[in-house]
Amino acid sequence: EVYRKAQELDIEKKHKTLQVLFQALFSENAAAEVESYAPLLLKMVSSEKHQKSMLGGIERLAGLEHPSLVPIGVPKILMALYQIDVLDEEVVTMGYAHLEEVCG
Repeated sequence: EVYRKAQELDIEKKHKTLQVLFQALFSENAAAEVESYAPLLLKMVSSEKHQKSMLGGIERLAGLEHPSLVPIGVPKILMALYQIDVLDEEVVTMGYAHLEEVCG
């Protein structure tokens, strides 16, 4: 249903769509919800750029809407995404290295 709507809007292949989807679809139980959205994510995550946008969506979900996810929830979300093969370890590592550069 969500994928069909994205197709209608011609945004199913756009990487920024994933950032918005994470904020719209997931709650403070995001790690547990990943499996139910796995078919959608598998269709929509097709490149490193998509994965980075997905990380941006997780960052916004945790940072803006559900700060309680920050200490424990975010690693669980990342592991759940890795386990369904929509997130590569290298992308997470690069994102972490970038954060270290920016935040010191």
